[in-house]
Amino acid sequence: MQIPLINANPNGAAATAVFSGLNRTDKGTNGEYIDMVNMASCHYPCLSPREPREQVCTMRDIRAVIAPKYEADTEKITAFTGVAKNTFYYNGNAIEFEAEDMAIPSDTDIHLADFNGKIIICAYDTKNDNSVMYYYDYTATGAEKDEDGNIKTDSGGNTLRYVKRMEKGIYGISCRAVSIGNPDTDSRVTNYIQYVSSVSGVSPAKFKWSDYFSVGDAIFLEGFENDVNNTVNMDSRYEMTDNSRALSCVIDKIDGNKLYFQMYNYAAARLVMKSETASDVNVFTKIPVMNHICIHNNRLWGTNPNGEYVYASKLGDCFNFNSFQGLTNDSYYSEIGTAGDFIGIVSYRDNLVAFKRDYIHHIYGDKPSNFTIPKQLADCGCIDIRSAVEIGAVLYFLGYNGFYEYTGGQPTIISTALNCSYKSAVGMSDGNRYIASAVRRDNGETELLVYDTRYGIWHKEDNLAAVGSFRRHNDLYIAASDEVIRCGYGDEKVKWQCDSVISYENIFDNKGINEIWIRAKLDEGASITVYTSVNGGEWIEHEILTEKGLKVYRIPVRFINGEYYQYRLAGTGGAVIYDVERVISSGGKPYKKGW
Repeated sequence: MQIPLINANPNGAAATAVFSGLNRTDKGTNGEYIDMVNMASCHYPCLSPREPREQVCTMRDIRAVIAPKYEADTEKITAFTGVAKNTFYYNGNAIEFEAEDMAIPSDTDIHLADFNGKIIICAYDTKNDNSVMYYYDYTATGAEKDEDGNIKTDSGGNTLRYVKRMEKGIYGISCRAVSIGNPDTDSRVTNYIQYVSSVSGVSPAKFKWSDYFSVGDAIFLEGFENDVNNTVNMDSRYEMTDNSRALSCVIDKIDGNKLYFQMYNYAAARLVMKSETASDVNVFTKIPVMNHICIHNNRLWGTNPNGEYVYASKLGDCFNFNSFQGLTNDSYYSEIGTAGDFIGIVSYRDNLVAFKRDYIHHIYGDKPSNFTIPKQLADCGCIDIRSAVEIGAVLYFLGYNGFYEYTGGQPTIISTALNCSYKSAVGMSDGNRYIASAVRRDNGETELLVYDTRYGIWHKEDNLAAVGSFRRHNDLYIAASDEVIRCGYGDEKVKWQCDSVISYENIFDNKGINEIWIRAKLDEGASITVYTSVNGGEWIEHEILTEKGLKVYRIPVRFINGEYYQYRLAGTGGAVIYDVERVISSGGKPYKKGW
């Protein structure tokens, strides 16, 4: 008797030609990976590892980094510029402080900005709610000079420059307050203070206010017995003022030991002092308490950490925050009424964005008379200002629920595929990709995550814990705690790995893989090892691919009766994977009584 033939189901094929990055949610799609190390979108839609990195310099305990200004067009940066421990370095050289007690405090948040040839150092002490602002002038005018006007040099013949406090002035002196004229009837009134004495014992005949201030500086006065003579501190909305109190005292003349200035109230109306002689008077250019700074339209902007004020310096003058004369180049401040502390402020397109943890505030305008803060988005904010980066007119940042992109409307979350919550992040960009060194909430580990803004996909590189970054000549430099690295260069052989999402092939039948076909191009000395896992079991190694150049590889696998499976590619060195095809078979549904 002839036995009838049994027709087996034909083999099928599942091919992947577009690789769509990281997806750690419960169910991914073909071409996505549930976990990966050192993968990137450099060759999208192909699959490839990240580019190599090279170390350009080392430095212990890096806290903040910024690009130095080079006179020559050097190929790459090879020396450290920024803050490490309690010292500021410029182009690898430790810069001395103007005074011995000026070391940058430990346990402070450090932010750097380059303002017209001056590197501004904002050091905010979260415990004591206080900030100290420093600057380093690397221009020719910032060089120290002797009494004859000659530029000073150090023992090595280098031009001598110091790190200085932005706040300048003289403290604890005795002086006389004088006023001449009536602001209600006279076109001009005169206020001046005359130096009498100080602890240093400098005589009035030898004292010169020009050693401390310049015409146009906005000074802050405190220590007079008559409050009318003292400037109002605008670091808190609880500091009360009225139209008889001065918010601003702007110097208009310096004559030896006499300092002449105009006084203005909150409406920019002129005021006069009350005559008196007082001791223990402080005269200085006050810098507000700020926890974060940025540069926008030739002004230095900052946020008060108490969440009450946003500040801007005079136009082109980062040292003066108290000039309120009703002019277009005046300083600026605005009181903000929303709850919570400020996280920071960033320049975004032609305006600014000030972040709180649950609010986003926009600042529009180009001068004090038209600065406005009309927009206030609630229930979504930034939890780490270091994460905020603008790429192609889109602002990316970390919020409570993940990473967002923001174009001025309602922020849109972009990190659903990461399936993870983060408590902090340092954001960077190479021009096309948003890169975040993020700390997970669940285990405290750091992940270097990369979001390609062109394709909307994520990749995970390694566990590099970045403290900052900068761009130069279109290259990205990343600073970790002890080194600065340059991305995209060097001879590093990158070790990489990617695990495919769990595959059911959209059928309930038992299934198996007969073979895997891979089209890939390997660099010389590179290799790829192919693994599979069935029903969540251990990873089984099948073959190591090592041939240089573009090849098609057939990898026998042959497993059956699996409900689901994954494959893993683990490699060393450069490679581009064009296609992956799985030859599959299926037959019979898995069933157990009681299901």
